[in-house]
Amino acid sequence: MREIKFRAWDKITKKYFYSGTLDNGDVLVIHLDGEIEISSDDTYKPEDFIIEQFTGLNDKSGREIYEGDIIRSKNFSASVVNYDETCAMFRVGDIGFIDVESIHHDNEWEYIGNIHENHELLGDK
Repeated sequence: MREIKFRAWDKITKKYFYSGTLDNGDVLVIHLDGEIEISSDDTYKPEDFIIEQFTGLNDKSGREIYEGDIIRSKNFSASVVNYDETCAMFRVGDIGFIDVESIHHDNEWEYIGNIHENHELLGDK
């Protein structure tokens, strides 16, 4: 069974947070259902964050792959990882669904960035 965890992209400071302390000292908690809780509502609001889920997979160097990450392999160009709610699986762009077999054996997927900081890696997409 895969580990359920999330990260949050802060649209204000333009960086990622995991459950823990924010820049202003508030505490951010990301619950297992993806909902967030902030210890104070003075500075941050839940809508200031984009929540991204861990796929349960790692790239060829062991880096965790989350929704919103841009990955590529020797066989495929840069594509974004998204969660497909209709079938409850993670999808790599238009390529298809990813699983342990495709990550570790066939395609040697590699993390190269994320959609918030490295959108230019996607070219015309």
